[in-house]
Amino acid sequence: MKIIIAPDIFGNTPALARLARKLEKTITGACVDIIDPYGENVFFRQEDEAYAYFTTHLNIPAYSDMISARLSGEKQPVILLGFSAGGSAVWHLSGRADSAAAVRGIVFYGSQIRYHRDISPGFDMNLIFPAAEPHFDVDDLIEVLSPAPGVTISRADGLHGFMNEYSKNYSRELYTGFMDTHIPEMIGRKPGK
Repeated sequence: MKIIIAPDIFGNTPALARLARKLEKTITGACVDIIDPYGENVFFRQEDEAYAYFTTHLNIPAYSDMISARLSGEKQPVILLGFSAGGSAVWHLSGRADSAAAVRGIVFYGSQIRYHRDISPGFDMNLIFPAAEPHFDVDDLIEVLSPAPGVTISRADGLHGFMNEYSKNYSRELYTGFMDTHIPEMIGRKPGK
């Protein structure tokens, strides 16, 4: 099974490489690949620095194009695991016809999804939202997205960034719970379930 990770605004970090290795150890037969949204080794110490770099060099539709390019030529089913901006790009891609290799998207705190509420995903999606977001009402977004076929929504007790060690909102407890139990359960689900 192939898992492609679409990172948040921090990009491909050492922490994300550890997350990928853990998934390969936890999920039998998993081959994990990380998309580097910047195509280069950049490292940010602060979220505001990462955000400024992302908004200057990339946007959600362009990020979605990167994921689509990575999917092209895939012969096996792919699980897309996205965080924040990467998750929003996975959601954006789910509404496109060129996402045939994807069988499931697992999206953590994809806050930009709120600008693409009209998307009807072409593959199953697990959306994990934080307890609250500063720029929109999470309950309202969940209510709008819940009726979509193939969409499963849950909410974590943490705040945006709880899976990223570099985020001020990182939660070791939530990270461990998702890595040890919830993500393997989501990946183990058959498409359409």
